[in-house]
Amino acid sequence: MKHYLLVSIAALAVTGCASSAVMEVAPAVTTYAANRDEIPGRWAVIVEADAMPNTYDSSEFTCSGWSYTVDAQSAFEESVLASMETAFQEVRPADRMLTGAQAQADELMGTITVTVDRMDADLQWLTGFWTAKARSTASMRIGVDVRDQNGERIAGFSEGSQRSAEADQGGCGAGSEAIARAISSTTEDLMEQSLERLLDNSELRAASMTR
Repeated sequence: MKHYLLVSIAALAVTGCASSAVMEVAPAVTTYAANRDEIPGRWAVIVEADAMPNTYDSSEFTCSGWSYTVDAQSAFEESVLASMETAFQEVRPADRMLTGAQAQADELMGTITVTVDRMDADLQWLTGFWTAKARSTASMRIGVDVRDQNGERIAGFSEGSQRSAEADQGGCGAGSEAIARAISSTTEDLMEQSLERLLDNSELRAASMTR
């Protein structure tokens, strides 16, 4: 009985473990934008990131009893806004599409909607004799949709990215930090791809100049 109790307590200690981390804001780098004129006008930006999960599990038996929580939605939204501020003359956050009358009253050229269509991250372990390093690979696909004051589509595209990151401090607890870093790296890559496509979109530039 005593042996059974000891085993049960040990099992609870393993399965009850949890680790959490917060993703760092990861806007697009401004090197490319520095060589391009920003898109004129004031634009609303809507970010739909509900498809981003906040809990993850180990993809292997190692640390499989742990639960990993990563707060990434807020940082993703900030990353989008910071990137759009680089591409457009002026942006303001919005939580819904405005009517034509509302957009005109706010002197908005239109609305940019960035939607997370899919996001997932795995967690693996690079084990040594005395250590275990966490390695996570995050993959994400987003959609970017730009519409004018009246809701007519000006531009739109989809981008995907996959990036990996590692963390080695905290044993099994390092998993959440590895996941957060991987999501941050993936977000930065997506923001850079999106920034280039927006700045190079001739239809978007033409529409912003004629309104």
